[in-house]
Amino acid sequence: MMPNPILLVNDAGHGETPVPSDALLKPGDVLNIHNSEDDTQRPAKCVAVAPVGVPVEYAIADQTGTARPLMITNPAHLLRIAVPSQDLVSWAKLRAAKLVFDGRDSPASRRYLIDCRHYHSPTQCNIIYTRDTGHHSSGWWKNPDFERCYHLSMSFVAYERGQAHALPFDKRIGAKWATAFFGSDVDMTWIEPPYTEVGKSRDVYHYRLFCDEAWSPIKPRGEVYSKDWTPSGWKSFSDLHGATPEAR
Repeated sequence: MMPNPILLVNDAGHGETPVPSDALLKPGDVLNIHNSEDDTQRPAKCVAVAPVGVPVEYAIADQTGTARPLMITNPAHLLRIAVPSQDLVSWAKLRAAKLVFDGRDSPASRRYLIDCRHYHSPTQCNIIYTRDTGHHSSGWWKNPDFERCYHLSMSFVAYERGQAHALPFDKRIGAKWATAFFGSDVDMTWIEPPYTEVGKSRDVYHYRLFCDEAWSPIKPRGEVYSKDWTPSGWKSFSDLHGATPEAR
């Protein structure tokens, strides 16, 4: 009489787990991981992206071309990637609505800028969100369509042992934050890279959404120095005071 054969199952076979189109990270991306035990940062590479409901072991196997394992991890133990906070966005908008910043220094404007600063530790993002005005009326830009805007400034910083360390600008997370603030109007934003020496040292990027007098978003006509829609008799600062510091 033949003994019953022993069936050995080594794996759960092969499958497919597509990477979600809206995933914050893609396989191969590198990000900084914060170690809360010694308050340090270290780089880590993303191996796979697990959609909601898919065991991480299956996602790793499918996206690396290997067989799925028989055992899977409790989903509660999985790493969750930080995303922008809608609560912070709502709070920032309330703060920004208190005043309008016209670029002039005053106790009120300094207080306003302090109130409009925010830090989101999960994404390591420094944020300043204000309502700015005076770009045209101050004599800076000729085109009145650029008079006022919602202004989102972002940079990234890590805090280790009480010290702040500037990080390179993360375009992917920056785009997520811009979308969280501006929604479907994000495609009309004007993005500026760092300009000043301080801005360059901190890799600060600026997102501006220009608005009409009622603070409704608009897409400005032409360039900032176009005079096609400039009121008759308007003069720039340099027209009035000269183009050089000595002339001013």
